[in-house]
Order: sequence, then structure tokens, then C-alpha cells
Amino acid sequence: MVAITDGENAYADTQNMSGIRVQEQVEALYRLGVPESMIRRLRLPDRDVSACEDRLVDSLLPMVKGGMHLVAPWKRDFHPDHEAAGRAAARVAQIRGVILTSYLFWTWHRGVPDMLEGLSVEKVSLTDAELQTKRYALEAHASQFDHADGQPILSPELLMPTQRDYEVYIR
Repeated sequence: MVAITDGENAYADTQNMSGIRVQEQVEALYRLGVPESMIRRLRLPDRDVSACEDRLVDSLLPMVKGGMHLVAPWKRDFHPDHEAAGRAAARVAQIRGVILTSYLFWTWHRGVPDMLEGLSVEKVSLTDAELQTKRYALEAHASQFDHADGQPILSPELLMPTQRDYEVYIR
């Protein structure tokens, strides 16, 4: 697991949330069965990954070996950090000759179905246990659900796609 940023700029009006966001991520991954020792932190600037895209590629290349399967945000996911991560992953996958699978988040809310036309889209069903584990992991991100201004990053409406008993990926 590679954490590109520490999410320190999650809210524009809150100074350096990295400590909180890192602990939430560690807990969420633990709930998914990923120990903290398996997390590699790059600490690139939150909200500015696109300015460090070449550095991101350079950081990822030594980690990726033949036969690996990369999973990254989609390069058209309507969030500049997601898009930069997706572009960097595509470059690394091409250089290393490995498979890249992309996932969607903001596309569900800001995109239109035509955007996926012609792409290799795959629906993966989740068992009840997998869906419960995913929900349990998402609950670890408490700072995303509550904010003093009443505008959390992850509102119930934004989380609706995470409640489905399937995931959608792009190959």
C-alpha cells in the first residue's frame, strides 16, 4: 500500500491534519487486514500531487516489479490528486509492463455514464462479509464525516456508491 499524501490539507480551514489522517488510514487498513508495516508513505503535498507527478513516478518505479498488479485512482476522477496518481500509475504500469486497474470515486458524483463508454469496465460482486468489512474500514475515517462548518468531505450522499454490494473497476 502506497500512501501518496498524508491528507494534511483535507479541509482548507484546518491546519495540518496529517497526524489525524495518517492514524485513520492506519486503522482503516488494519480493519482490512493490512498491517502498518505494509504502508509506504511518500508524503507528497496534499492537494498538489500534480506538481510532483514526475517525482511520484520516480518514487513508484523502484517499488513495482514485473508480475505485480497496480490499483490506483482513475486518471479522470475529477480530483487533481486522484488524476495525478492515476496518470503516474499508468506511466509506471507501462514502463514496468504490469496490469493497472483503476477505481472511481468522484466520477460517481461529477461524471456522466458516457465517460466510461469504450473502456474495459468490470463489476466485482462483494459478499456480505466483504461489504461489512469495507463499511467498517470506511468508518475509521472519522475526520472525513464531521467538520465544524457542517460540510464534511464525505457526506452520506457521497458515500452512497460505497454501500453497493459491488465495486466497479476500469482495466
